[in-house]
Amino acid sequence: MKNPNKEEPNISILVAYHKNDVIYRDTTYTPIHVGRSISPVSLEMMGDDTGDNISHKNGSFCELTALYWAWKNLKGVDFIGLCHYRRFFDFHNMIHPAYSYKMADVEKFDRYDLSIPDFLKKNLKTVV
Repeated sequence: MKNPNKEEPNISILVAYHKNDVIYRDTTYTPIHVGRSISPVSLEMMGDDTGDNISHKNGSFCELTALYWAWKNLKGVDFIGLCHYRRFFDFHNMIHPAYSYKMADVEKFDRYDLSIPDFLKKNLKTVV
């Protein structure tokens, strides 16, 4: 249902992790340990094994366990996104194509704008 009075849509983009790596988080991007219930490692982040979940099926469903978790457990969110295994969206076309999906070190996070641009939020607002 469209809501023209709503300021901005509430967007949550989960970033799937299954092993220890550089962690990036902000008000939009949220790291999530996928398959946490069957994982041999313990990552310092939220897992897909809380609330209503299918974490134990991660061996068959992979990162879809994070989407299921978000569908069942995130409240007040208009749009849910998923970055596949430590990759991030380049909405501002700032990252060289050879490195467009994965940033290997934490220093790169400060170089790029990972925010969702206003024009995209405005367009999303029309469908909320």
